[in-house]
Amino acid sequence: MRLKLKKFSYLAYLTCPLITIVFSLILGFVTMYLESTIPPLFIFISIQFYLNWYLVHRICRKVIITHPVNDCRDGTDNGSRLYWYCGRCKHYTRRPAHHCPFCKKCFYFRDHHCYFLGCCVLRQNMGNFILACWYAACGCIYSVFVVGPYLYEYFMQSDVSKLNVYYFALNFFFPITLVKFLLVNNENVHVFLVTLFNVSISIAIFTMIYGFWKFYCCFTGKQRYYPNREKSQDIYELFGSYGFLNLIFPLNGLVYSRNIDEKYELKYV
Repeated sequence: MRLKLKKFSYLAYLTCPLITIVFSLILGFVTMYLESTIPPLFIFISIQFYLNWYLVHRICRKVIITHPVNDCRDGTDNGSRLYWYCGRCKHYTRRPAHHCPFCKKCFYFRDHHCYFLGCCVLRQNMGNFILACWYAACGCIYSVFVVGPYLYEYFMQSDVSKLNVYYFALNFFFPITLVKFLLVNNENVHVFLVTLFNVSISIAIFTMIYGFWKFYCCFTGKQRYYPNREKSQDIYELFGSYGFLNLIFPLNGLVYSRNIDEKYELKYV
């Protein structure tokens, strides 16, 4: 059972980032095609999503927590050792650190590995991860409000005689549309758009709720990277020295580097 779970996790690690990229590109192309223009708001949301995704990945790769062997052997904290040797990545790390089998390195203050972004979410890049979730939700919501009216017009013209509230609502659900396509042989493009519509709504709900949940956890001290104590974070600890200005542009990580807890955190980003 464990072997199957490991294989499934590794398969998800390989495929989920690719699925995220392909779906986001398809969603962007369809949205701009249906609008017959390049909407500035949608472009802004897309850029923010990709930039924050890039920073989550970049910060994850740039984190340095290795230590000289002599310092690690001598380091103690109230009788307990500050450092431990990781047999997987073959170096000393500082507590609390966790090894990620997918990133193949140890991380200090690690929250979880995000399969869809393809890297670990840490205390250092949690703010960018939350923003990536929010902008992913905003992008999906924008696309829903573009694809939805298009499908509405199509269903209005295709079968007016049967048009009522219940019939109209059922047309927007993928299982119903798929059955109609198999039995009646409707156009492929509308099955595709209904699928895109349903998936976009699901992603928007999940990413928005999950982003706000992580935001709440950071402000209430319930983060997973503080397992033995509750330590709340303020806006500047979460998003960096520019605070909520990172909602407009991810300044921390691109313009200004984060440096939390000196050498145990991010350097040269």
